[in-house]
Amino acid sequence: MHIIKQIFKEFEIQNVRYCHFKSNQNLSKSFNGDTDFDVLVDPECKAKSDIILTELNCKKFEPVGIGIYPGVENWYVFDNGSGKLFHLHLHFQIATGKQFVKDYILPWDDIVLETSIKNEEYNTFISNPEVEILLLLTRIVVKSKVRDLLKSYLGLYKTHSSLQEEYVYLQKKISIAYVEKLSNRMFTNEATRVLLSIVNKPIINSKDYRLLVKTIRNELKNDKRMNSLKAFIFSVAYKIIKKYNRAKKKLNLFTIDRKVTITGGKLICFVGVDGSGKSTLTHDINKWLIKGKVENKKVYMGTGDGNKPLLANVIGLLKSSYKKNNRSNNKNNNYLAIKEIHLFKNPIIFMKNFLKALEVYSVVKSNRKKIIRMHKYRLNGGVSIVDRYHQLQLPDMNDGLKIKKFSRLLNNKYITYLEQKEYKLMKIVELLYPDIIFRLNISTEVSMQRKPEENTDYNYLKYKTESLKELSFENSLIYEIDAEKSYDEVLIEIKRAIWNNF
Repeated sequence: MHIIKQIFKEFEIQNVRYCHFKSNQNLSKSFNGDTDFDVLVDPECKAKSDIILTELNCKKFEPVGIGIYPGVENWYVFDNGSGKLFHLHLHFQIATGKQFVKDYILPWDDIVLETSIKNEEYNTFISNPEVEILLLLTRIVVKSKVRDLLKSYLGLYKTHSSLQEEYVYLQKKISIAYVEKLSNRMFTNEATRVLLSIVNKPIINSKDYRLLVKTIRNELKNDKRMNSLKAFIFSVAYKIIKKYNRAKKKLNLFTIDRKVTITGGKLICFVGVDGSGKSTLTHDINKWLIKGKVENKKVYMGTGDGNKPLLANVIGLLKSSYKKNNRSNNKNNNYLAIKEIHLFKNPIIFMKNFLKALEVYSVVKSNRKKIIRMHKYRLNGGVSIVDRYHQLQLPDMNDGLKIKKFSRLLNNKYITYLEQKEYKLMKIVELLYPDIIFRLNISTEVSMQRKPEENTDYNYLKYKTESLKELSFENSLIYEIDAEKSYDEVLIEIKRAIWNNF
């Protein structure tokens, strides 16, 4: 059974009064995980609904700073079979109004719940179309902007496309007689006459809109939780903050813009040899959580691909011609076996390795800053999805200390100093460690098959693969993942583990 249907079935069994009360034409999209569920629940049933959702492994998430409304909770539902996330807005009162503010609390909870009907296709209680169209007309007014009213005076008013689509959908389903009956319960007789004069029209024109605004606002003057000026100022301010946060995200900065789990943020890392799927998994987990509107950020901690500091990029350009040689000469050989290179005997090779050491140090400094920022992000509720993580147990492999190799190779005082600095910088991993580590285990043969361009030395790769299993990552929860299984199996296993730790 679909997990959402299971929740609603339990609501019925436990006598929790509920109904999906708006945008019911999009119910199929909601059940597919493409849009949210807006569910009105009898406030007297809140304790029972909390128990049901918790027992079905649902998690409560909350916005930070913006989008916090009275009487509304955000529950996330994980489908153990498909790995999809579903978002339940549980409304214990009908809050609506300006974006990010919801300045009105509509007084019709009992009517909406009492008159709800069963949608047979999804076995779900929904608001009846007559109530829903009255709620829609109300929402058109209380969600409107100043420019909408100005346009109406110029004869240019046009209902927003999504609301117009919903309006047309409901018009085909309503009984005018029942609209009148319900309207008389929800509004005064005078307001009902106005609403009935509008509800039959296929389009709300400018004159109708002004009449609707005057009527609805007058009817709801005692149902506002803040005055219009305050609501307008807050709405504008929140929009500016939202745009600012989104701009920071585009600049790859850590900022909270989505909903966070009430259990706190997480630092989740993927470790493994080449070909184990680290990059693909971090990408897909990041997209999975973004679609679910969960606050998270993808972070790359290696010295290869990904965002690098400016100095590392400059050095990378200077030594680009050396990369191919570097793979065969350095990457796949034990650093203990590398012979010393002298500046005057091999100046070109010396300088290439010298620049490589500088590049590594630049990345290490950058990664230390990333670790500190990820920790602060975690403290504020953010989830970092991290490709690789530094460790101090094994040098020159599996994201261990790398400059020691160059210090032995070049026998240079400055590089030796950088070696010591690298160790001091990376000691931070003993203080700020991941919450969860997914160790992606594959054999040497599979690694070479998946990444033949990266791995040319079988013995070195085998040593690296076996060494990965020895890394302890103290204080972190470690999941051993058989990354040789099909990708879909690996992905769903990781999603389940992440969800169980939220």
